[in-house]
Amino acid sequence: MATDKIYYLGKQQKLQQKLARVKDQLVVDVINLANRAVGEIQEIQNENKEIEEIIKKEEETKIHIKNKKEAK
Repeated sequence: MATDKIYYLGKQQKLQQKLARVKDQLVVDVINLANRAVGEIQEIQNENKEIEEIIKKEEETKIHIKNKKEAK
């Protein structure tokens, strides 16, 4: 009976250690995913800024062309 208790306590300790490692790895994975998401969001924001600048330049060009035509 005492040996059974020792066996199960040892088994319980190993399972708790394994659970702790899994929890630690899960935290690392979540942090990595969050960092990746932040990086992707920043890329999208940069692309959006570039697109907005292109649209603004195109609108300015259209206005400039329109003004030239009206001046003639």
